Amino acid sequence: MHVYCDNDKRIKVFLDFIPDNDIQIYMNAADIIVLPYLDILNSGVAILAMSFGKPVIAPRTGSIPS
Repeated sequence: MHVYCDNDKRIKVFLDFIPDNDIQIYMNAADIIVLPYLDILNSGVAILAMSFGKPVIAPRTGSIPS
């Protein structure tokens, strides 16, 4: 899969499955969480990211707050 930020060293993209035990490592290291949903009613990942105090970029759809 091509990622458009490949040449930007400031951006790290992880598209693989992250085991439950490792999620806190990624959340603590992240500055922002991007959830590129096309259609979603609610998101446990968005709630998890917010519980880590991370800003979330996601479409304004379903129960995801604006």
